[in-house]
Amino acid sequence: MSDVKIEIDFLPVGEGEKSGDAIALRYGDKDELFVHVVDGGTQESGQALVDHINEYYDSPSLIDEIVCTHGDDDHSSGLRAVIENFDVKRIWMNRPWLYASELTGSFKGNWSAKGLEKELRDSFPILAAIEDMAYERGIIVEEAFQGKQIGPFIIASPSRQFYLSLIPHFSRTPEPVEEAKEG
Repeated sequence: MSDVKIEIDFLPVGEGEKSGDAIALRYGDKDELFVHVVDGGTQESGQALVDHINEYYDSPSLIDEIVCTHGDDDHSSGLRAVIENFDVKRIWMNRPWLYASELTGSFKGNWSAKGLEKELRDSFPILAAIEDMAYERGIIVEEAFQGKQIGPFIIASPSRQFYLSLIPHFSRTPEPVEEAKEG
C-alpha cells in the first residue's frame, strides 16, 4: 500500500468508574481501506459508535475486524450494535467457557467440564450474545492471544497460558481454589 493513511478515533464512553472503551480505526490507501473496531463501550454507546463510523468512515458496508479486549460490559456491550449494523468479517475475543475442561480444578466445588462451561457462559452473557450473533451471521470468531496478527497489528498480550491463569480470578467466575502458600 502506498500513501497509507491511518485514522484512529477514541470515542468517550461513560463517566468516572463507569467509563469504557470504543475505538474505531481505518487504514489503507485510496484503492483499499480497512475498518477495525476495538471494543464497543456500553450498550448506550454502541449506536454512537455506529453513527461515528458511518459519518466519518463514509458508511462502509464491512467492518473487517472487531476486537473485544475483555468481557467487561463497558467494553463489550456496544459491539452488538456494530454487528447488527454492518457486515463483519471477523471477531477476535476470548471466551472463558472454551477452556472449562482445562479449568475444572481451579474452582472450589466439584465442577464437571460441561457444568463449568455452562456456568462461565452464563456468567458472561454479553460475550455469549456476541458469539451467538457471530455464528448466526457466519462471522469468523478467533481467539485473541499474544502473537496473533490482525491486519498489520499484532496482539501483545495476553498469552493463552496467562489468560487461563486469570480466569479463576475474574469477578464473575466461581470462587477459585486457594493457592498453596509459599514457605
